[in-house]
Amino acid sequence: MCENNIIDDYLVSQVLDLEPNNSEKRVLQPFSEEPSDATSEISKIENQLIKDTLKKYNGNKTKVAKELGMSYTTLWRRLKKM
Repeated sequence: MCENNIIDDYLVSQVLDLEPNNSEKRVLQPFSEEPSDATSEISKIENQLIKDTLKKYNGNKTKVAKELGMSYTTLWRRLKKM
């Protein structure tokens, strides 16, 4: 398969089914900065859950945070984003 037990560029390209001396590089595209549809839907559901829980506890954020299993600071940050 290879001479002198040396693996050269040609052999590697054959194994990988690439053209020899092909300088084209495969580059991964970065993730989009915009949220996906799934992310947007999750955010909407989370926001609605927070609103409903705020109503349940008459706006008491300490009780809401405890009910939702998050810290008061996390709840505050999420409310700020809403």
